This record gives sequence, C-alpha cells and structure tokens, in this order.
Amino acid sequence: MNYNTLGTSGMRVSPITMGTMIFGNPLDQSHCDRLVAAALDRGINFFDTADVYEGYSRTWGSQGGASESVLGKALGAQRHRAVICTKFGNPAGTGPLDAGLSRRHLDKQLEGSLKRLQTDYVDLFLAHRWDASVGMEDFLDTCDRWIRSGKVRAVGASNFPVWRIAQAAELARLSGAPKLQVVSPKYNLLYRGVDLEQNACAAHYGISIVSYQPLEAGILSGKYLGEKAPEESRGSEKPGWVPKLKPGDAERLTALARMAAGSGVTSAEYAIAWVLSRLSVASVILGWRSESQMESALAATELRIPAAHLAELDTLFPPQGPLGDEKVLAWKDGAWALKLAEI
Repeated sequence: MNYNTLGTSGMRVSPITMGTMIFGNPLDQSHCDRLVAAALDRGINFFDTADVYEGYSRTWGSQGGASESVLGKALGAQRHRAVICTKFGNPAGTGPLDAGLSRRHLDKQLEGSLKRLQTDYVDLFLAHRWDASVGMEDFLDTCDRWIRSGKVRAVGASNFPVWRIAQAAELARLSGAPKLQVVSPKYNLLYRGVDLEQNACAAHYGISIVSYQPLEAGILSGKYLGEKAPEESRGSEKPGWVPKLKPGDAERLTALARMAAGSGVTSAEYAIAWVLSRLSVASVILGWRSESQMESALAATELRIPAAHLAELDTLFPPQGPLGDEKVLAWKDGAWALKLAEI
C-alpha cells in the first residue's frame, strides 16, 4: 500500500478511504465490524464519517449519530491504527441552533462525536458546508482552540466555495490560524467542476483533496444502464440517492467500459483510478458492502491509465460546473436550507 500525506500535517493515509454513510442502515453492527477489520488488515487506515450520517434513515434535519457509533464500536481497540475524519455543520435537528459553524454548535457536536466514536480525539475535522453567517476568523479560531486542546489533530472543509478555501488559506498564512489540510469535494468523470479552479487552488496552498462519490453514486460503474437497478444496490433500495442518466450518458459509459476492458478492469476501477490520477488528490471516499467490492477499489490504486485514454476521457467527459457555486447553509423562513449564493 502506498500512503499519501494529508496536506502538511504529516498524517499518511491510504488512497482509498472507507466511507461509512450507510453504517447502521442498511449495514448492521456485525456487518460493519467485519468490513472495518478487513479494511485494516489490507492497509486501509482512513475512515470517513459525519455527525449526521445514519444511512438510509437520514432525512434533512434528523439527529444522526448512527454511523459514528457503529464505526467507534467497529474500531474498538484498533483505534490507534485508524485516521478518523468526521464532519459537522449540516443540520442535526430542525431548530435554529442545530446546524452551521457557530462555536456553540461546533463545540456541542464535537463532544457528541467523541463519545460516539469512543475516542479522545478526531484526526481530521471537516466543516461539512460553509455557513455564511459565521466569520472565517471565528471559524478558524474554533479550530485553533480544538487543536490546542488535543481534541482535533487537523482541520479542513467539505463543499466549500473555492474563494472560501483561498480566504481560509490566506488568513492562516497571515495570522497563524490553523491551515486547512484537506478539502473534500464531489469529484468524478461526470462532475468535474473541481478541475476548473479547486485543483489549482489546493495545489497552490499545499492542501490535499479527499474527494467523494468517485462513481457518481454508482452511475459510472455501468450497473444502472439496464431498465432495472440490481438488487441490494443503492438504486434499488434508495433510488432518490442516485442521479438520473442524462442524454449521452449511456454512450459515454459504454466507451468507458470499452477502455476499462482493454486494461482488463471494470468501469468502476477505471473511474476510481482516473480520480486518483488528478492533481492534489490524496484519497477517494468509497463505501462498500462486501470484501470483493473493497478489493476492487484497492485494485484501482494500482492502475495507471494510458495517456491516450486520458485524452479520450477528457473529450467524452469534458470539465464542467459547478464553478464557485457550491451550496452554502442558510437559515431561511424558519428552517435550514441550502442556497447557491451567499448574498
């Protein structure tokens, strides 16, 4: 296993991160215990969760916590072998104090997460989304206090507008505030907005990208090209979590399968390898239900896509948005919502 460093933190992580969003539902504790043990045995040391994750039980504003609890129990005495990333900010309730990046909310969520994860510290905290009602200085001050207390080792951001990433980096450079070591955007062949600005921004400031949904919720695996989603897939169990195919996608996915077959691998492995080949990407977050799916993800880390295929993929899947329009949190009309602009 080749390990990559997160930013300038010195923490070395596996290029595959075990995503735990469906821990608790549909995956029960015993199932997760086996998968986590198998991951550690194969050298996967990076685990991603969030305070609000509770698998298929999740609704906007539900309390969450299930994923962290299951992961904490699954790691148990092996906690020292794992780099745990968790995220706060998205609604963990329906009230005005139940989301965002205020010091009050973040302190409350950190204490809850530490208990659920059965640990004294979190290796990496990510702000789940930007909250425009909070000053960047105030947010970084909270991060600084956590790091000084030893409860958090490093900080980063998920789904931040690019200019906010740059703002945080400049404040850290000028004031000594904690540096964002990681940014975590959605990034895959069908969703390449990261290529337009965020890659260059991350590289300039020495920030690592830990991306999610490298398969676009399974679309890039090709398993949803048929009329019916396979059994025990997200498309059959939670169809609202899988994007609809757009015009031309079937042809592009067929071409992807052809290139992958030429290298003796699956479309999914090719799509994962493509993300891992991109500038500043240190790891990709993937969820799996079986050891065979995990082995497939690990195989992708050894794959090198030929230059001719990379050029063809650029033609088939050209870079496109979002560009600076990542959704931010806002309290509006008595509820938490996401909006495209801060003003």
